[in-house]
Amino acid sequence: MRFNINITGEFDNIKGLRVAQRYYIDIRCGACNTLHPKTIFIAEENWRTMKIRELARREETFNVVVQCRNCDNMMGIVILEPENQFEFEEDFYLSPVINDKCHVSTILSDRAVVTNVDGLILDAVSKQEEIFRNCSFDKRTLAEDDNKGRTIDILKFDIEVEQVQ
Repeated sequence: MRFNINITGEFDNIKGLRVAQRYYIDIRCGACNTLHPKTIFIAEENWRTMKIRELARREETFNVVVQCRNCDNMMGIVILEPENQFEFEEDFYLSPVINDKCHVSTILSDRAVVTNVDGLILDAVSKQEEIFRNCSFDKRTLAEDDNKGRTIDILKFDIEVEQVQ
């Protein structure tokens, strides 16, 4: 299964967003539909190789592996940067805002269903190409000021988990 992590809302003066590919997720088992009792931290720099029980001698690599406490299903999860990014500066890639939606991350798993995402570290770039780092979003609003009288904001801010496959 493929899950797109999107930021949605009413964007004002924002060219693009970047999210650190490390955050917290809530999942449920894809086999028995049981909600995992703990929030899971996933990061692109963490890797674990696991043998697939059903396929002898086959190994796969994941960012995190979780076992269902109800049915023992092993759920491997991979985090990826979105494919539609563009380079803003050297080694600084942004996801574009398209129709008040910005795809900031992708999660792949053949056995887990992602239900929620939290703890995003978010950078934004204004249309004047000013970088706003570690933006905070409280009460469904993101608002930042560049101390030059220009602001960026996202009203009705929401983190959407969209299952696409």
